[in-house]
Amino acid sequence: MKVLDSPRTLRISMILVLFYSLLQLVYLIFSFVTSYLNLTQSTLLPEALVDYVAFPLYFLVPFFLTIFIAAARAILTNRYHKTVVFLLVVVSLLYFLFGSRLYSFIMYHNPYGS
Repeated sequence: MKVLDSPRTLRISMILVLFYSLLQLVYLIFSFVTSYLNLTQSTLLPEALVDYVAFPLYFLVPFFLTIFIAAARAILTNRYHKTVVFLLVVVSLLYFLFGSRLYSFIMYHNPYGS
């Protein structure tokens, strides 16, 4: 248990969480931009389809932005609270494992859908 409490282990965990959240942010924004560009070029597709595609981003981008800011702040200030690091690692791991189910749940409640 002492290994998990060491500042080196906490720092490595926060760096991994930081990179994972940054990767997810870039992926979400890139997928929205590409779908927006593809959907707005066709006049046959309804305009509400862009809102349908963007709806999960209203929840996921702030979620990962919060994780990114918390991890970056901890790394820059060199203050690693064991509970915060554990919480961010667990949340990131749960999203990694069950992200598709969360996305499906959000899309199920999408008000722009039929």
